[in-house]
Amino acid sequence: MALSCRSWLANEGGKHLFLFFWLSLNVWFFWKTFLLYYQGLQYYYLHQMLG
Repeated sequence: MALSCRSWLANEGGKHLFLFFWLSLNVWFFWKTFLLYYQGLQYYYLHQMLG
């Protein structure tokens, strides 16, 4: 059992760690964007960009 866990960690662990990091980053960006939108700041930034 321990050997199979080590084997899985060596072969698949990095992929799962990368996937977890990637999904966490996407969730964080989603919430950041959602909160900006919810607070109404998107129109302020859009108005600044477009003039």
